[in-house]
Amino acid sequence: MEALARTGEAIRATSSKLLKTRLLGEYFAGLDDETLPLAAVFFTARPFADRDQRKLNLGYAVIRNAVCELAGVDEDALGESYMRHSDVGDVIEEVLEGRTHPRPTSLRDVHATFIRIYEQRTVKKKTEALRELLDRLTPREAKYVGKILTGDLRIGLRAGLVEDCAPGVEPCARPSFA
Repeated sequence: MEALARTGEAIRATSSKLLKTRLLGEYFAGLDDETLPLAAVFFTARPFADRDQRKLNLGYAVIRNAVCELAGVDEDALGESYMRHSDVGDVIEEVLEGRTHPRPTSLRDVHATFIRIYEQRTVKKKTEALRELLDRLTPREAKYVGKILTGDLRIGLRAGLVEDCAPGVEPCARPSFA
């Protein structure tokens, strides 16, 4: 997850489509066949590929509650941060600074947690699963999970560019970008 977040920050920092393409291509080139499709889907700000019928049905309240519980802040503090950033991912990064217990977490681990969240039927269980994931991430990694969950990376990357940069993804495994 760390490499995805680092690549996302590098892509966000440039306005050059050529450089965005190069950065994304280099990142994808270093991934194995199982991880590449996950990264491609995550870089389109979705937890699951379009062809996957699963939807997380994860409202803002679940994200808010998980972040507030983990950071030890109230909704007002979260709202103040949002007024400064206007981006859920940036808010998550800010309020979780120094509050998580980072451990190496792969894209497969993140995907498995998304599946776990999908399988939960109560808001409490979804919140708990998300909080546990965020706790094992760095604030920057958590920022990108938040961006994926809200469906908006805000790094100047379009799905078509992601599709063009995903080498070796077989058509049957390739995420659908409608």
